[in-house]
Amino acid sequence: MLRLQPYDLFIKYTPGRHLYIADTLSRAALTEHTLTDFDEEISLHVDLLYKNLSIYPAKLKEIEEIVDLLYKNLSIYPAKLKEIEEMSVIDTTFRDIKKYCKDGWPENKHKVIDSVKPYFAIKDEIHVIKLLIP
Repeated sequence: MLRLQPYDLFIKYTPGRHLYIADTLSRAALTEHTLTDFDEEISLHVDLLYKNLSIYPAKLKEIEEIVDLLYKNLSIYPAKLKEIEEMSVIDTTFRDIKKYCKDGWPENKHKVIDSVKPYFAIKDEIHVIKLLIP
């Protein structure tokens, strides 16, 4: 959703009989489940982090460990990750988004800083983990 936010999309319906490649791919779909156990476990933990806001304090340590694990296992080179972290400190829009995530978003879009207004519509989908917005 974040990637599509800046664009004005035009959607045109095309009947299925004119979508030859899509029809072929849907008929030749994989029959086996492609997620590994590790992927499912990460998905479960991420869902827990983002959807279950009433977490017991005893689970907090476990959740922090999971976040650290996810952070360490990002498929990105350490030098690039360091560059992203450095740029996120400099970027004022990122700092404003991080502040709103931490302190809470205003109820009205008009009370939001101008640079952050494009993100107001998806504020419930934005989360900050360490210095990154995944």
